[in-house]
Amino acid sequence: MPLALRTTAHSEVGPVRKNNQDSGYASAHLLLVADGMGGAAAGDLASSVAVTQLRALDEELSAEEDRPTGEELLDRLTARVHEANELLADLTADEPRLDGMGTTVTAAAFDGQEFAVVHIGDSRMYRLREGSFARVTHDHSWVQSLVDEGRLTTEQAATHPHRSLLLRVLNGAPNNDPDIGLIDVAAGDRVLLCSDGLCGLVDDVDLARMVAVPDRQESLRRLVAAAHAAGGSDNITIVLADVVDEDEPIESEPITVGAATTTTIPHVSERTQELPIDPAELAAVLVDAEGNPVPEDVASQARALEVHSQDIEVSAVPVATATFAPPATTEDEDARYAPRPEPPPARRALGVLVSVAIALAVIAAASIGTWAVWRNSYFVGAENGQVAIYRGFNANLGSWHLNKLVEAEPVPVADLSPRFQEQVNDTFTVESLQDAHASVAELAQNAEHCRAVRAAADEAAAAATEESRRLAEEEAKRQAEQASASPSAEPTPVAAPIQVVPDYGDC
Repeated sequence: MPLALRTTAHSEVGPVRKNNQDSGYASAHLLLVADGMGGAAAGDLASSVAVTQLRALDEELSAEEDRPTGEELLDRLTARVHEANELLADLTADEPRLDGMGTTVTAAAFDGQEFAVVHIGDSRMYRLREGSFARVTHDHSWVQSLVDEGRLTTEQAATHPHRSLLLRVLNGAPNNDPDIGLIDVAAGDRVLLCSDGLCGLVDDVDLARMVAVPDRQESLRRLVAAAHAAGGSDNITIVLADVVDEDEPIESEPITVGAATTTTIPHVSERTQELPIDPAELAAVLVDAEGNPVPEDVASQARALEVHSQDIEVSAVPVATATFAPPATTEDEDARYAPRPEPPPARRALGVLVSVAIALAVIAAASIGTWAVWRNSYFVGAENGQVAIYRGFNANLGSWHLNKLVEAEPVPVADLSPRFQEQVNDTFTVESLQDAHASVAELAQNAEHCRAVRAAADEAAAAATEESRRLAEEEAKRQAEQASASPSAEPTPVAAPIQVVPDYGDC
């Protein structure tokens, strides 16, 4: 028997934050939570982009007679998430102040038998089945990576000062791919999707107890109250869905909650790169690098090509700059190698024009590609004695700096261990801004650890030095008393106080 979903959703700013950057969506076929980040850099816009793109997919699929299932549904959902990521990149390119915005995405599309799940970030999906409560998704956070490596326990991770540091989010970067998969469900299951405004404050044991409350609305109310009781330090977004047997069609309107209900997504500028001359004219007057006309059969093929900005390198360049000739036969070998008459001045000038135009187009395309690489390149170094994150290439071209300072962190380089000091002073490259923040967090921990080690070592060394001085004074006093009692006795040399050098170990 086909299965169906009964859903409810809630999103709020919470008692601490000033605005809601979360968005959520729930329908009979799609559940979604997106936790935006970036503060002034528009986390609410980022989460709204995710919800708007995936909601459009839900509406599109609802209009189709045969909805996709299984892997096909997963592919459609994943593709739409990638489109949302591309839109975030375009928005940032249009408005640089948006640089830094991003969003988690935890989306589950339902085909009547199973969920196609796409997940990136630290929002979560849980499934309650016959009293067993299990987390479906895996956090893309720094503390989760430490838990995976056995360096932190789950309990330690829950209170770690950098527990909100994410390694992967949807932020326009091309290398932040989501986790994807198919999750089976059965009648009687209950599914929870939530932002870390809930699961980051309330542990899984308490979540399980509240999700198990039979009444879905009461369960939702208790979850919100628990987040408030735990401090409510973040936006709270919750989607609950019950999987039921579809005895009769369930008429339920889709629910959109949070920032996506009020945020308008700006129009994105066209990204097509204009060639210096019209592509049709280019094909019509095609000449080789010396200004000689291209054979008609090759020119005809060129006229059929549509030249786009992304095709400049593979379409326009070979056609416009290579020397083409028809296949040679025995009869025309002499003619083939005979001296070629000088082309008319007008034709020669036209050839130069076309070559220059193509060269400019290639340079423009290369510049666009270089800018894209530059924009997504980061490294960590030092700035005025502090750990700093830079964007761009770790090199200079004469007096031109091929990078810019993104942020200087309150981590003095001098507080680091010598090994880390050397790494920071020499700079090191990272894969993304999230990786840079993760590295800085690790450096901050190292600095804090070394400060404590050095303070303890200094205190111990000072105490040992003081004890050595005291013993030396007592010995000198004893020697003086012996000398007074026995003037003829040979005096014993008194050892000088020892200045104890602190042992900082690796720090």
